[in-house]
Amino acid sequence: MARRCGLLRLNPLNMGGRAEGEDLYPKVDLSNVAAWYRHLVQANPQENASLLDSLRLTLDAFQFFAAGADG
Repeated sequence: MARRCGLLRLNPLNMGGRAEGEDLYPKVDLSNVAAWYRHLVQANPQENASLLDSLRLTLDAFQFFAAGADG
């Protein structure tokens, strides 16, 4: 399976905290992070724990994503 690498330019002010649906791909500024994450969790639930561990290692103060009907 081929893996691709992308370049992202994080802009926290544009990031939405809720997702009404799923996005298959992230936008360059990650403004759709909630919708993209929702897709990733549903498409690859077994890899979610690894993703969260990686985020904890790379992002100061990261704890968790709340994913569910209310968040």
